[in-house]
Amino acid sequence: MENYERKLKAWIKGDTQLMTELRAVQSLHLKQGMIAAGAIRRLAWNKITNRHVESTGDVDVVFYDKTLAYDDNRKIEKELSESLPEVKWEAKNEVYMNTHNFDDMAPFKSAPDALAHFPEACTAVGAYLDDKEEVQLVAPLGITVLFDLLVIPSPSFACDRKRKEVYLDRINEKNWQQDWPELKIQHH
Repeated sequence: MENYERKLKAWIKGDTQLMTELRAVQSLHLKQGMIAAGAIRRLAWNKITNRHVESTGDVDVVFYDKTLAYDDNRKIEKELSESLPEVKWEAKNEVYMNTHNFDDMAPFKSAPDALAHFPEACTAVGAYLDDKEEVQLVAPLGITVLFDLLVIPSPSFACDRKRKEVYLDRINEKNWQQDWPELKIQHH
């Protein structure tokens, strides 16, 4: 595990674009702010499979700040776009995201808690720059599944049929095996 962490941090540090994006996020001083999900997952899968699949989506910025309103997400995206207009930013204050997929999910306690409730375990990974400009990882479910090229539901999405359906819909929609045929995806 420690070797995986060291490797993932080195890959992130070696990715000029991702480091530029991390610096933009850092400059906003968001509480528990990080880049998570697709940007980190895609980088890891590209490195592991020796592919270069470009991003077709956005850069997910997650943070946790009870003092900000839900509508402040747009303001944060605007600020990020002013510094890096070529990036499609999606900022999510995880204080409000527990009802994103379901009405019955308990409020998240922190940004890492929110990551643990992402649909896929391999998506529950984030990174940020600390005060010394060092890459730090946030991976409440670990990163082994990322390196094993496993796509499985997170524990909160494996727990009942309704949540599992959301996971399965995402798997079908994302169609990750088209770009990374080595992936081992749990379809049931």
